[in-house]
Amino acid sequence: MSPNLLRFAIYLLLILAVSFFIQFLFFKNLITILIVNYVLNFFLAIFICAAYFYFYALKMNIEGFVFMGGSLLKLMAYFIFILPLFKQDGEFTKSEFSLFFIPYFLCLFFEVFWIANSLNKQ
Repeated sequence: MSPNLLRFAIYLLLILAVSFFIQFLFFKNLITILIVNYVLNFFLAIFICAAYFYFYALKMNIEGFVFMGGSLLKLMAYFIFILPLFKQDGEFTKSEFSLFFIPYFLCLFFEVFWIANSLNKQ
């Protein structure tokens, strides 16, 4: 793991930990879903950034497709792994919707910030 990617992972972990504990205060009864959401988003964000910088280093000019494909991968993971957990009780509420999309948007924002900042330094 490159030092840049390791720093990304550490900072993202700190951001997600704070967000996790805030959401945990409101959704204590959904701790399993919270953990799955945050772990899934964390590892997918690291994978997406690693793939982005890998293809950027190869000068293949497909970084945008990698980033968009990564976002599609996150949404697919949501529909495959997370949504069935929400639908177990037969209803899907706005608060359950926020359980996935808060960490999703935090990861997405931080990925964009990190990639843009890294590219500006080069």
